[in-house]
Amino acid sequence: MKKLMMTMIAAVMMSSAAFAQDNQKECKCSEKKADNTEMVKHRTDKMVKKYGLNDQQAAQLLEVNTKYSDKMEPRGQHHHPGKGRPPKDGKKMDKKTDGNTGATAQQTQESKRQELTEEQRSRAKSFSLSDLVQRSAIPLGLTCMIFYFGYSGVLAFIMQYTQGTAMEEAGYYFYLAVAVGTLISRFTTGRIYDSRGANPVVLPGYVSFITGMIIFASTDFVPLFMLSGFLMGYGISIIYAICQAIVVTSSPAHRYGVTSATFGSLSDMGSGFGPFILGSILAATGYHQMYLICAGVSFCSLFMYWAIHGHKEFREKHPEGC
Repeated sequence: MKKLMMTMIAAVMMSSAAFAQDNQKECKCSEKKADNTEMVKHRTDKMVKKYGLNDQQAAQLLEVNTKYSDKMEPRGQHHHPGKGRPPKDGKKMDKKTDGNTGATAQQTQESKRQELTEEQRSRAKSFSLSDLVQRSAIPLGLTCMIFYFGYSGVLAFIMQYTQGTAMEEAGYYFYLAVAVGTLISRFTTGRIYDSRGANPVVLPGYVSFITGMIIFASTDFVPLFMLSGFLMGYGISIIYAICQAIVVTSSPAHRYGVTSATFGSLSDMGSGFGPFILGSILAATGYHQMYLICAGVSFCSLFMYWAIHGHKEFREKHPEGC
């Protein structure tokens, strides 16, 4: 009897354990199914939002994701190279096999273009005068220095020049005319330079500035006085911008900053030292003669430009005429 009771108790306990185990499996299956459903819905909503899909496309995407939900990895668990199963053939994984082949190749090419040579690296670690000055920028830099030497007379003495004359009130608006000429030249000359080169832009710029300077030195008529400002502004913008573009494009890419600094420093020297020298000339000659001298100095700058760059470009554009 006692053995029968023990057998019955053991059978009941075993059936209870099996039932509990079955219930636990069902709960896990239902939880897993709920997790998969939630994961599929979350990823579908994320892709719909990312790619801007419409309702029909969203429904089709949800159907595909539901069909292959058992192949999706849970969120937060991603396969990383070097972890888990080893790569095929025992070879190391290549960066270009991570699904972003195009982006990785493009980044590699960009990094190669930006890499410095050994000579450039050694020069970057050392210091010399050539680190501060780009020699190729000096000739046209001196050209613009002479050019701004002539213009510095206008910058320094315009108020004294117009004082007590019919142009005294117009002198306050002179630089407005200069600004208008500069603005117009910015809009018109860039495209010509890109398509036809520097000469068709720089030579008219010099002619405009020299003409404006001659008018400025010789007129007492307010409209002509304002016209001279417009002509000078048109030429100033062209000379500086185009000469700077020439020296930068002809220098190495890693020296663009030094080239611009060399060119700008030389140009500023013309504006800075010009009034000191022109002041002495003014005391000996007077305003009209001094400004005519400034026009002659600008013509010298034109001659320098043609000797340094203009004639070379002309020969390249017109080889049959040389």
